[in-house]
Amino acid sequence: MSDAATHELRRVCWSECFGFVRVFRSFGISIGWSKLVLAFAGILATCAGGFILDSLWPRSSQALCITVGPSRINELDKFVEPDSTRQSVEDWIKEHSKMPGSGREGMFVVFITHIRSTVNALTVATAQLDGKRFLDTIKSGLVGLAWLVVFHWFYAVVFTIYFLAVWGIFGGAIARLAALHAARDERIPMTEGLRFSREKLLSFMAAPLLPAGAVLLGGAVLAGGGLVGLIPGLGEIIVGALFFLALVAGIAIALTAIGGVVGFPLMHPTIAVEGSDGFDAVSRTYAYVYQRPWHTALYYFVALLYGAICLLFIKLIIRVALIAVHFFVGLTLNWGTAFTQDKSTLPIPKLDALWTPPTLDWGTPMIGSFNAARLSGLSW
Repeated sequence: MSDAATHELRRVCWSECFGFVRVFRSFGISIGWSKLVLAFAGILATCAGGFILDSLWPRSSQALCITVGPSRINELDKFVEPDSTRQSVEDWIKEHSKMPGSGREGMFVVFITHIRSTVNALTVATAQLDGKRFLDTIKSGLVGLAWLVVFHWFYAVVFTIYFLAVWGIFGGAIARLAALHAARDERIPMTEGLRFSREKLLSFMAAPLLPAGAVLLGGAVLAGGGLVGLIPGLGEIIVGALFFLALVAGIAIALTAIGGVVGFPLMHPTIAVEGSDGFDAVSRTYAYVYQRPWHTALYYFVALLYGAICLLFIKLIIRVALIAVHFFVGLTLNWGTAFTQDKSTLPIPKLDALWTPPTLDWGTPMIGSFNAARLSGLSW
């Protein structure tokens, strides 16, 4: 018997057999303190900019919201409803804009609240292994983005430029740190990552804007072609004869838009790894998306599912920690009693009156609920 026949399989390199398993390294790479600090700074800057922009925006152009009983409904809530259309939402806005109980909210507040609800629903769907709810939640998040673009396009443009600037700095630094960590197992200082992102800021901002600019340019060309049809007598004939060019331009616009949306998350890592400019990032991104569409779809699905599982794990840690805090602190603090404002009900333990802890069935908020507003004071 030959020696080859006696060899034993001692180890399987799964990353060589299935490339998508490399995604599972992302959680370990992302929990470095420098990346977490940069991510927190980016989130803080994004929220600060959004709130400031909301406060400066004309109130009449903000999102309509109405109060119906204990609930509050805004135009984004109406837009994500099944069978809702742009026209139906516009009619709803016209109908309710002058009604009692109507008001205005900043677009960032409305949008970020919707995204937060989407992320929470995504983790709940993952915990319950509900595939339909998982996909419906993703759709709801995308519809929320469409609402911002369709109903408040100028706000979306201004906020997008600010968003790209913030995450060009902080996201670019995170991508640089993560790229060197993953490729070379090299850990560079946070300051070096920020220096790289500052030098490449224009590239980080330009990469996502180039596809958008190409789409707008193609649209302008088509609009210009439509002007030819206004020529008396010959316009219709020329447009009819050359209309195939408009169809070709439409296909080019569709491919550019789809490639830009799908490839957007790949542009920053491309610049961080290669140190290239925005044009090179767009070129490499489009090549990968259209040459390997099934790979792209698989990687996105795995990354999304893995991200939801990691977030679920983090939330589980927080829930267990808060339950433990409530239990052990309550062993002593609950010796005291708290009274409600009318003092007509029986006294209840202090901590239980102030704070109801979360549960592990995901039916309560992650931090529980606070009841301090209904208390008149504390007494032993």
